[in-house]
Amino acid sequence: MAGDIGKALGRIQVDVRHLEGVGTYLDTLVRLLESGRSSVRMAEEATRTLGGKGGFSFGEYAVGGVPDLHRKTDGTQAAVQRNLTNLGTAFHDTARAVRGIANDYKSVEERNKLDAAQVLKRLGRR
Repeated sequence: MAGDIGKALGRIQVDVRHLEGVGTYLDTLVRLLESGRSSVRMAEEATRTLGGKGGFSFGEYAVGGVPDLHRKTDGTQAAVQRNLTNLGTAFHDTARAVRGIANDYKSVEERNKLDAAQVLKRLGRR
C-alpha cells in the first residue's frame, strides 16, 4: 500500500506559487495563534483577579465565586499556552521549509522535477 501511495504522489505535480501561498497562510496562522495566546493570558488574569468574587449572570442572577479558581485552572492554562507555542513554532518552521522548497524550484527545469513525494521528503515526512 505504501508503494501505491508513493507512486500516486510521484504523479502529482506541484505548483511553486501554491507553495509560496502555503508559507503566507502559515504565517497568518502564527499571528492568529499569538492572538489566541493573548486570550488565554487574559482568561488567566481574570481567574486570578475575579475568580473568588462572584458576579451576576444574565444581569440579575447572583453567581457565587469560586475561591482560588486560578489554582484549579493553572495547569490547563499552562498546557494550552505550551501547545499554542509549539504549534506556532511548527507552523513557522514549516513555512520556512516550504519557502525554501519554492525557492529551490523556481526555474522551469527544476519545477518540472518537483512532485509531491519530493516535497514530503524535503519536509522530513518520508
